[in-house]
Amino acid sequence: YDAPVDEYGLPRLPKWGHLKDLHKAIKLCEHVLLYGKSVNVSLGPSVEADVYTDSSGACAAFIANVDDKNDKTVEFRNASYHIPAWSVSILPDCKNVVYNTAKVTTQTNKIAMIPEKLQQSDKGQKTFKWDVWKENPGIWGKPDFVINGFVDHINTTKDTTDYLWHTTSISIDENEELLKKGSKPVLVIESKGHALHAFVNQKYQGTAYGNGSHSAFTFKNPISLKAGKNEIALLSLTVGLQTAGPFYDFVGAGVTSVKIKGLNNKTIDLSSNAWTYKIGVQGEHLKIYQGNGLNSVSWTSTSEPPKGQTLTWYKAIVDAPPGDEPVGLDMLYMGKGFAWLNGEGIGRYWPRISEFKKEDCVEECDYRGKFNPDKCDTGCGEPSQKWYHVPRSWFKPSGNVLVFFEEKGGDPTKITFVRRKVSTT
Repeated sequence: YDAPVDEYGLPRLPKWGHLKDLHKAIKLCEHVLLYGKSVNVSLGPSVEADVYTDSSGACAAFIANVDDKNDKTVEFRNASYHIPAWSVSILPDCKNVVYNTAKVTTQTNKIAMIPEKLQQSDKGQKTFKWDVWKENPGIWGKPDFVINGFVDHINTTKDTTDYLWHTTSISIDENEELLKKGSKPVLVIESKGHALHAFVNQKYQGTAYGNGSHSAFTFKNPISLKAGKNEIALLSLTVGLQTAGPFYDFVGAGVTSVKIKGLNNKTIDLSSNAWTYKIGVQGEHLKIYQGNGLNSVSWTSTSEPPKGQTLTWYKAIVDAPPGDEPVGLDMLYMGKGFAWLNGEGIGRYWPRISEFKKEDCVEECDYRGKFNPDKCDTGCGEPSQKWYHVPRSWFKPSGNVLVFFEEKGGDPTKITFVRRKVSTT
């Protein structure tokens, strides 16, 4: 059930060609469909014909076999027709079949994604150089506001950014039994969606997220606390806005509850604490991915960029990949974040592994039978997406500024371009 035109703007064959043939067949029936009258005729068990005629004597017929297992041979107007299971044949003149939905006669695409290493524009460098800048977890600059409790994420950010920082603190007595035993309490966070990264005393504690059908989730992780003041910083995230479904504009997003379980064998509810808020992340605010903003922070240049680091910005100056085929970025080894080329937003990347198990997918799709959203699933146990389209028109021959904001940790040295090479069979 892939779209007939792919994300690179190329026809996805055979679907695109099969739909083109369908449109052509319907066009042949246009006049009688618009100006004629129709009658439904039974041609036997599970087979029927919708016949259109007009005052001039023109005729068009659509013969449908609704049996989802068995092909049928039927008689229609003194002629015999073979109709595959779960298909429709189109006869623009009520005699000749010009199209059957189950018979694909168009050519098929063969797609190859050709990897291309990132080529540094500065040929004087012997090793590939990355510029790196790391953000600190929590509030940067002046806080936007402080209130007791939580706010709705989307209403607060107004969709100007994916990111909303929440910070609070908790004091632990040095005689706390938990500290003496060396055991860890559990941080439990409830959120309406869409995702969240948690930090305690500047250290990353983990990530949690919902899914496409249910955005709410619970974060639950053991954490290390120290005697005295402990800072909890939560980076709440959205990944786009819902545009359909019942009451979709009232769903909302963001943190709704924060508790720590296991302190003195009790549960401490921090939900009504004073929470300090900051909209967005600092690099995004400074626009360090474009124009003058590129020079607004002190980048560190290195041939060995840090890997697996949260809240890290990476920048490289690269040549355009060779050829004229459509281009993508292979982000399989990155975690989650955002990418830019020459100041243009490539978009979010998140090569998250599909939650479907291998057995949930099919080797070969059987189109027959009623449609359901999980029919003919592919890619089970694989990343939902690892290639991200970059328009060729955004590239210069050399000196292209490629910037990534990595939220949860990845390996930028394994990022490559890919060229989408298409051949037909």
